Amino acid sequence: MDRGDVHLCQAKTGIRLRKNTALGLLAILLLALFLTACSDKDTEPTDYLISSGEHKISYLTDDHPDVKQVTELVAQFLAIDQTQDYNSPNFNELWGIADKRLLDDRKSRGVEELTKDQVSKLLSDFKIKNILFTGSKLKPSMAIVTAEINVVYTSVATEYAKKHGITLNEPIALSASITLFFRDKVASVPNPLRPQVDPYGWSINSVDYRHVSP
Repeated sequence: MDRGDVHLCQAKTGIRLRKNTALGLLAILLLALFLTACSDKDTEPTDYLISSGEHKISYLTDDHPDVKQVTELVAQFLAIDQTQDYNSPNFNELWGIADKRLLDDRKSRGVEELTKDQVSKLLSDFKIKNILFTGSKLKPSMAIVTAEINVVYTSVATEYAKKHGITLNEPIALSASITLFFRDKVASVPNPLRPQVDPYGWSINSVDYRHVSP
């Protein structure tokens, strides 16, 4: 191969690179258009979004069974998890609401943290901002809930209060990200303290709280 061939190959390589770059940009543009086109046109946008795979986006309404179940489960969980007294911590009622791993964590590390920081608190109110479901529209498999909550601390260690800007007996804002999975045909022992809780269906897998800066 002489120098003329080398220059020709380099020129062809440059053309291919420019073509590949252009094709990449075109693919991104087409994907964005596809996402918009594949949104469910028959449903008005809501706070409950479901991604069904293959870039198909749909919206669910308040009366959708999974929206109702997840919302109720999150309400029950927050009422228990954010209303605790370090003198007598009790997470037993999370049985049937949270996964066993999360329940075990609350009964060990959660109790230790409450005791260490001398935390007594109660849930004041909360608001679900949005829910992202994944899976099919008829049978979602996972849900990520974003919520804003207000908690009132009646007791807390001084260092913990300073770190998080807590004033006793005043609502403190937190953000919460809660992940749930749908338990399908999984054997579970019903909670005798909460017999109304279905051992199948949605279960809270993890939760992350963040103190919101004032």
